[in-house]
Amino acid sequence: MRLGKIVTLLLAGLLTFSSLNSLAATKNTKAKSSISTKKQTASKAIKKTAKTAKKVTAKAVKKETAAIKKQSPKNLHKQVTSKHFQTGVASYYANKFNGRRTANGEIFSNAKLTAAHKTLPFGTLIEVTNIRNGRSVIVRVNDRGPYAHARVVDLSSAAAKKIGMHHSGIAKVKIAVVNKNANLTKDLYALY
Repeated sequence: MRLGKIVTLLLAGLLTFSSLNSLAATKNTKAKSSISTKKQTASKAIKKTAKTAKKVTAKAVKKETAAIKKQSPKNLHKQVTSKHFQTGVASYYANKFNGRRTANGEIFSNAKLTAAHKTLPFGTLIEVTNIRNGRSVIVRVNDRGPYAHARVVDLSSAAAKKIGMHHSGIAKVKIAVVNKNANLTKDLYALY
């Protein structure tokens, strides 16, 4: 009889152990599937955010392109993006410099939209903005200077008139170097 009780207890223990083992396995599977579901949800959210960002970027590019195409050649300089380079005081050439040679060998004319700068390479297009009134003009660097009174740029008389500093003689300005977009730069260069 003792043997029968031992066998019964062993069978009961074995059944209990196997049911506990299967319960633990079920909990483990549920935990793994929960983690997997969370990962999939996060992945879907990331993909959705990326798609939204692409749509927004594409819309912005299309909008900017459409705005550029609508502008007339008269406003060509507005199409060119620029970055801030320098701020300081600008002056303009006196009439006595008309007909003289500039540092790059050209004949100076106060009627052209040109400028003198100490360091920028010859031929660089810069946008000069009068800080007081917000008016701006794009000029081409063809001379060196100015060397008086810590000024940053010397403009031709025509350029000075365009930004409204002709009567005062000097003005505080912001200088931005125009990006080198080949087609736009050619079109702008033709204006000078």
